[in-house]
Amino acid sequence: MRALLFPAVLASVVLLVGCSGGSEPAAPPPSRVQSVAVAPVKARPAEHPAAWCDVYADAESAEDAENIKAFSWPELDGQPAPTKGSGWTWVNAWATWCKPCIEEMPRLAKWEQQLQGEVGPGSVRYLSLDATAEVVAKFKAAKPELGAIAGDLRITDEAQMDPWVESLGLEPAAAALPVHVFLDAQEKVRCVYMGGISEGEYATIKGLLTSL
Repeated sequence: MRALLFPAVLASVVLLVGCSGGSEPAAPPPSRVQSVAVAPVKARPAEHPAAWCDVYADAESAEDAENIKAFSWPELDGQPAPTKGSGWTWVNAWATWCKPCIEEMPRLAKWEQQLQGEVGPGSVRYLSLDATAEVVAKFKAAKPELGAIAGDLRITDEAQMDPWVESLGLEPAAAALPVHVFLDAQEKVRCVYMGGISEGEYATIKGLLTSL
């Protein structure tokens, strides 16, 4: 079963943030988030990426191929957009107040190494959606082991959220953290998945990246 979701208001964007199991979600800053009743999310089949992804484009399908979107980074705080790597790219949009984002980070870091060995060259990139660099710096100081995983990419301005989310093929008002974006070697958006990633989803992700 995937994570439960509750909405969070980020400037003009409403983000839905997952909470795990039966535990209560970590309380986010009141100025950033307005929580309401949680609602269960139905588990989705994992036999094929089209059933797993919230947005999916198959290069083998003529209809999908015409609509595959080129990925673009939002403006980043203090640095240019990352240069294109070789092979696949997995972009993980996260925030310091998002509990499932924090919980899955070590799993994603471990899987990155496994996928490089089993699928081929590629990388996981982490994009913080926190409001300020100071918030991220405090998080890294408190959790240096996670700070090393998360890197330094942070969106400059929350006003960019709506157009960036739309560029992924999502409705901003229904977007959910964490957001996982899977790109092929040409940096085309092939799959977007909203919500926390569980241990049991490795095979699905491996199959997805293998097919890119």
